[in-house]
Amino acid sequence: MHMGMQGLLDIVYNKGNVTVLLLDNRAVGMTGGQNNPGNGRDIHGNEAPRVDFAKLVESLGVKPERIHVVDPYLCRCCSRPSAKRSRCRGLGDHHQPALRAGG
Repeated sequence: MHMGMQGLLDIVYNKGNVTVLLLDNRAVGMTGGQNNPGNGRDIHGNEAPRVDFAKLVESLGVKPERIHVVDPYLCRCCSRPSAKRSRCRGLGDHHQPALRAGG
C-alpha cells in the first residue's frame, strides 16, 4: 500500500506491459504492523472502511478486464511454480498493465 501505488500509476501512465501480483496480508510490516487502510481498523483500533484493492488499482488506470482477484489457496497459478509461469503468462500479452491480486 505504501510503496506500490506510485509505481503502478507510473506503469499505467507509461503504458507498461507488465503483470503485477498484489499479495494482501492485511499488515504493514515496514513500519511496525499497526492498523492501516488494508485491515479495516483505524489508528485507534476502531472499525473503519477497508480499502478495496481492485477498485484502487482501477482508479489508478488499470482496465477492469485486466484485474483478476483470486484466492491464493484455490488458484493453481499461485500454488505451483510451473503453473505460475503458464497461467500468468497470458496476462501480460495486451500491451497494458495487468493485476492479479490475492490475499
